[in-house]
Amino acid sequence: MKTKLSGLLTIFLIGILTVCGVASATITINDVLLDSNHLGDGTNTISGIERGDEYQVKVRATSNTDLNDVQIEAYIRGYDHDDRIEDITDVFDMKANVTYTKKLTLSLPQRMDQDRYKLRVRVEGRGGEPTYNDYDLEVDTGRHNLVIKDVVFSPEGSVKAGRALLASVRLKNYGEKDEEGIKVKVSVPDLGVSASDYIDELEADESTTSEEIYLRVPSCAAEGTYDVKVEVTYDDADEKEIEMAEMKVISGESCEVGVSDSGVKPTITYDSSAQEVTKEGAIYTLTISNPTNSAKTVTVGVNGVDVFGSVRVSPSNVFVLGAGETKTVYLYVTANKDAVAGQHSFSATVSGLGTTTQEILLTANIITSAGLGSVKKALEVGLVVLVVVLVVVGLIIGFRKLNSDEDDMEEEGKTYY
Repeated sequence: MKTKLSGLLTIFLIGILTVCGVASATITINDVLLDSNHLGDGTNTISGIERGDEYQVKVRATSNTDLNDVQIEAYIRGYDHDDRIEDITDVFDMKANVTYTKKLTLSLPQRMDQDRYKLRVRVEGRGGEPTYNDYDLEVDTGRHNLVIKDVVFSPEGSVKAGRALLASVRLKNYGEKDEEGIKVKVSVPDLGVSASDYIDELEADESTTSEEIYLRVPSCAAEGTYDVKVEVTYDDADEKEIEMAEMKVISGESCEVGVSDSGVKPTITYDSSAQEVTKEGAIYTLTISNPTNSAKTVTVGVNGVDVFGSVRVSPSNVFVLGAGETKTVYLYVTANKDAVAGQHSFSATVSGLGTTTQEILLTANIITSAGLGSVKKALEVGLVVLVVVLVVVGLIIGFRKLNSDEDDMEEEGKTYY
């Protein structure tokens, strides 16, 4: 009887000790690193965290007892969109007094507000009490951070060989600084065609869409799916964003197979005579013809105008000249207010026609406001002189007519017998 009581007492004590042992199981988070930054005890705020970047969270944890089915989770709450900022490890077992290191990854969306957030690290086993630490993060943004939000093609889905493809690129400026002189280039490397457009300015946290960028698919392009490369360059070409898209080409009906281009070259027609340039401007025209069987990506540049004025190339300084196609490029040249009167030379360059870059010499005859004033004054003086002459002539004619009338009256007063 005493033996049975002793056995029951022993089992009871073992159960109590087991329950106490489980109840006293403690998980300690020893250290947390965000990339290479030690987050410490959570009393300090970690700054320099930029939205749009991906960060590795490394957690070191220890348990004072053996635990099964443990998971470590890192997350940030307070982000007002469906894509959550969180990561969790696979299930693992922990042995008593052994330190375990687990790596997690957090991607901070571009749409996050610039603000202070809490990073919460949580360690928990099945059915046990969780252990967690909180860390303050100051989420900021980079000085220069343009993002390609979307690329829209027209026509959508597919385009026939020999036809035009229009591309519009949607951009958003997530950076701190306003951006100027943004270059948007769209190209199909396998077809050898490309075109560009410039966006003058995009303010911080604002969006814009480029003008439609014109690409002509070569007439003999093989049917298939092609990669389209969208490249955005900004911050004086120090920053670049690249996005890839796809375009399906359908066989066209105008491909001339077997026709040789030998002896046929593109031509440029222009007027080399000097033009009078005022602040209202003058227009120079370049007519470019491509009699070959392949499309050309033509680039037009202008040098030397900045000495006396400014120039604008229309419709674009970069365009695709299709096989057998002719296009006219207009150079709008205007003179500065302080430009020196007289003739000034400048040049236009045309490249991409399959030959070396061609240079075209042009001349601008600057007519200043002072010169125009002299001409105006001379015209005014001439008009006054003309009026005076007309008045004098009128007076002379009037006097002569008056004298003639008096002579007639004297003749009528005489009596003849």
